Amino acid sequence: MLQDLEQLQNHLQKHCEDFTPQALLSWEELRNYLLFFVKNLLHKAPERLLQVAYRLDLPENEFSEAFAKQDAEKIVEIILQRELKRLEFRKKYS
Repeated sequence: MLQDLEQLQNHLQKHCEDFTPQALLSWEELRNYLLFFVKNLLHKAPERLLQVAYRLDLPENEFSEAFAKQDAEKIVEIILQRELKRLEFRKKYS
């Protein structure tokens, strides 16, 4: 599980240059840091958040709805669900 967390955090850092936690975070810390990150982008750089969503290959319909509502909690949920699916897929087919 710790390896999954590390892979997820590394993948987020790779695709979101602004996402730079200083150390390996627990699941809850990662979620909270990601929530802070998303809220910040929603208010200060929404176009950057759109770029991040594209790079992470988030489901367009779900993301668009949450983005329109400025729902940072839902966006974080979408990101984490997508990243966990990606990890599962890699485990299954590697």
